[in-house]
Amino acid sequence: AIPKIVEAGTAPDGAPYVLYERAEGRTLDRVAGDEGMQFDSACRVLMSVLDRLASMHGQSVPHGDLRPGKVVVSGEGESLSARLLLPGNARLLQHPQGDVMHTVRPVGGATAFMAPEQMRGEDPDARTDVFLFGVLAVKALTGQLPWKGRNAAECIAARLGSDPALPRALKPRGEIPESVDRLVARCLEREPARRFADVVARRKDLEAILASWIDARDESRKVRPATKEEFEDMAGEFLQDPDVEELMEETVTLARGSGEWVRLIEIMNQAIAATGEGTLRRRLLYRLAEVFEKDVKDFDEAA
Repeated sequence: AIPKIVEAGTAPDGAPYVLYERAEGRTLDRVAGDEGMQFDSACRVLMSVLDRLASMHGQSVPHGDLRPGKVVVSGEGESLSARLLLPGNARLLQHPQGDVMHTVRPVGGATAFMAPEQMRGEDPDARTDVFLFGVLAVKALTGQLPWKGRNAAECIAARLGSDPALPRALKPRGEIPESVDRLVARCLEREPARRFADVVARRKDLEAILASWIDARDESRKVRPATKEEFEDMAGEFLQDPDVEELMEETVTLARGSGEWVRLIEIMNQAIAATGEGTLRRRLLYRLAEVFEKDVKDFDEAA
């Protein structure tokens, strides 16, 4: 769950130190950026985080400082995984087996990633980690946070006095199922007693959501016969409203069924040219790259 301790001791100035093994990869804040990860990639990372938390909670040890900078992501595609870095706390105890670090009372990290009970100075427990996981999930999926504040005081006020922004609201044109919003909302309940108690069950929930999403995606990508006229009609709708993801995907589907790949690329380039810098432009460019990598390649091979 956490990197193993390599060495621990006291520095010449009397300060305690702990040296632990290097965790290879990139931290989640860098991986998610401002736009969030692709849905399936985010789910795989989040399931791995839940696995790590389950291991800690099985030893009655909360993390208490779960945030993007403490999650190291490695691997690609279906092999994506995460490791958790240690909480930022100087009061440390060694695990009886000597291979994992315990914290007496994990301190809350950056204010934006603290649970309400941590803000009140209470000891964290497993349900604190459930709340922090909810914040982490929003960041992974959308690149944003469920609450915003320009300083610590505003973060605390927002956390204690307003409802969180859920993933589908933060990424309305994205591909996030409603079931994810429901899971995240329960994690982000202010009162610990109203949150989920078991991270193992949440891992299973997320796994089922991802499997259902993959099935729906694969079904939508199946080739079905289409005429050039059907493709052109849908392409016209897409050009009028390119930020509606359903129109873009249906246009790609009809190109797949009609073989109008050259025309599709022309259409998508028109949409990109008419779009200013920002999230929509990046999403269109990403989808066009996917068309080249997957669909056009498959079409050439079939031909």
